[in-house]
Amino acid sequence: MYTQVAHIVFYVFLMATIGTRLKEARGALTMAKAAELVGISQQAWNLYEKDKSSPGSKLLIKICAELHVSADWLLGLIPPSSPSPVPVAGEG
Repeated sequence: MYTQVAHIVFYVFLMATIGTRLKEARGALTMAKAAELVGISQQAWNLYEKDKSSPGSKLLIKICAELHVSADWLLGLIPPSSPSPVPVAGEG
């Protein structure tokens, strides 16, 4: 049973793409606002979230700094320890 659960958790962990993590990291921010924060167009951000393109290393660093997430997390190298880096309304 443990092996099955471990495989499922590992599979779900691998399914988190940079696009899904970007969407998670921006939280309540609109795509337009997140794109503005890092100095790119909303269209470019949209391509990143849809995994049709990937940000380069310099942009990746800027995204991490502006959205307060680690590059390891954003790239899927570590599992998400918290679902969103942006506080949820009503939490303290």
